[in-house]
Amino acid sequence: MKFPSVTQILSPFSDFSRIRPDVLEAAAAKGTRVHAACATLARGGWPVVAPEEQGYVDSFLRWFSRVSEVHHIEEEFQDEAMGFMGHPDLVVTWEGRFSLWDLKTPRAATPTWSGQLAAYRRLVTWNVDPPERTAALILDPSGGIPKCVELRDPDRAFAAFLGALTAWKFFHKEEKSND
Repeated sequence: MKFPSVTQILSPFSDFSRIRPDVLEAAAAKGTRVHAACATLARGGWPVVAPEEQGYVDSFLRWFSRVSEVHHIEEEFQDEAMGFMGHPDLVVTWEGRFSLWDLKTPRAATPTWSGQLAAYRRLVTWNVDPPERTAALILDPSGGIPKCVELRDPDRAFAAFLGALTAWKFFHKEEKSND
């Protein structure tokens, strides 16, 4: 059975209506390329990076230098009890703590990030172990120190995610009735 992803579940709550479609598409493509480059580096490889994205990668490397062990990189985890799945960016030992990190290229946090992080935290806890730290890492486009956005209230954020998951399941059920 294919479960919905964390991204699919939260997508109705991400409002990009004020952003021109071409700008949004370019930002999404940039984020995908930066994520791929960072994942390649975390796996010990050497990615080819466009000059306009090098700053994000340099910012990642500044942070990554404090990782002592890589456990999971963009691995798919499922929560069969709750019925969802996701691909957390990085599960690592960072500064001696088993940690979950989600890489971000936007300059500011959005409201859905806490729900996303809480869902990923549940997936990692369910499949591996509870992370001691869960955070988004906003990479700096100029190569500076990335900004950490810590998941402060995981229980409240997960409750909000569960509300979205419940709605997703209700509105995406198979057409077996005339509801």
